[in-house]
Amino acid sequence: MDLGLKGKTALVTASSKGMGKACALGFAAEGARVVMCARTERDLSAAADEVRAQTGGEVLAIPADVTRADQVKALAARARDQFGGIDILVANAGGPPRGVFDELSDEQWYGAFEVSLLSVVRLIREVLPDMRARRWGRIITIQSSSVKQPIAGLDLSNAVRPGTAGLMKTLASDLGPDNILVNTVCPGRILTDRLPRPDPHGPAARRRPPGRPPARGVRAPGRRRRSTGPRRHARGVRQRRGLPRLRARILRHRRRPPRRRRPRPRAGLSVIEERHGFAGALREWQCEVSRVRAASRTLQ
Repeated sequence: MDLGLKGKTALVTASSKGMGKACALGFAAEGARVVMCARTERDLSAAADEVRAQTGGEVLAIPADVTRADQVKALAARARDQFGGIDILVANAGGPPRGVFDELSDEQWYGAFEVSLLSVVRLIREVLPDMRARRWGRIITIQSSSVKQPIAGLDLSNAVRPGTAGLMKTLASDLGPDNILVNTVCPGRILTDRLPRPDPHGPAARRRPPGRPPARGVRAPGRRRRSTGPRRHARGVRQRRGLPRLRARILRHRRRPPRRRRPRPRAGLSVIEERHGFAGALREWQCEVSRVRAASRTLQ
């Protein structure tokens, strides 16, 4: 698929691992020049070499901390000197640490604000002049699903990330006339290096293969233990008695013919006229007259 990114310059922050690295790999595969940024130089160099080996594209790796204003300026200046400007910005950063409200200090609140919101502000401020000069640009920030629904135990993320999403919505309206598109990506849980890996020798690895019954005396994992005694017997009896009754009611309802309601006589008509029409009513009247005449002859 050709996305029209060949020859464009993309700056991807926090791109030594996870989603940032995947974004850098995707841009390089489309023919874009990629500027990769991360705090750890060793991990960043390894990720840049991997992207070059898989795509053969132009990759510039610059160690930088996006929470430091001077390093963000140096990052943008070096990318501008190397490639002549930045066309695409992917503002990605590690999320704030876990914690509930009572456990968080002022320093942690300041840190969450810098890493999730202020870093995005500084990055956009540095790349915006080049995009406006070319009247073309794409700004993307990677946040979290906590923007839409708070996640328990992530009070810092729940409080700060929606502010970043609000800023991006505002910029989308302001920068649209300059042909600069602004979007926010809110992913859920993704299997990256931040998530704990399952223990290969833990309980999950010792589960039996599918289809093999458990050994005698061993309860299968995840299965509720069945109760014994009078309570279990009573529940079983209720189930056995209740199911046939329910089945019989269903069958009886299916076989029962639809009930036909007897029509009510219309105004001005007798019951005979309503059921048999005018001819039937006339026959009934003639029979009644004959019975009256026969009874009068008998009395005479």
